[in-house]
Amino acid sequence: MRNCYYSNLIEGHNTRPRDIERALAGAELEEETRPLALEARAHVIVQRAIDEIHRIGTLPRPTSVAFLTWVHKSFYDEMPDEFRFIEHPDGTQEPIVPGRMRQDDDRQVAVGRYLPPHQRASRHSWTTSTIGFRLRHGL
Repeated sequence: MRNCYYSNLIEGHNTRPRDIERALAGAELEEETRPLALEARAHVIVQRAIDEIHRIGTLPRPTSVAFLTWVHKSFYDEMPDEFRFIEHPDGTQEPIVPGRMRQDDDRQVAVGRYLPPHQRASRHSWTTSTIGFRLRHGL
């Protein structure tokens, strides 16, 4: 839960640990803290799933497209509706499709205060990371 708390702070989402615990327990949440608490809940649920597949020895390469899209899908499948869209600087919105990687013709996005690299750079980075991971781990 600590990882979730600090990760959300980096994204500008100040969710109190007690709200995360309440969301995980399925307790009623205050309306103003509900969306962020449910976002944190999604984060913890997916991290627990990753930990479990690692524990049983079936964790795929963490840099693989299959793994990254599974994480994205799992995370957004758990997200509250308030966080299932992208809002662009011009005010337009588009839905987030769980598990779908950004395509070259997609608009650039921001995640909280974070501006990720363009799609083409991301794809190159993933390929480089995957090759490096395989070499370091003899795969």
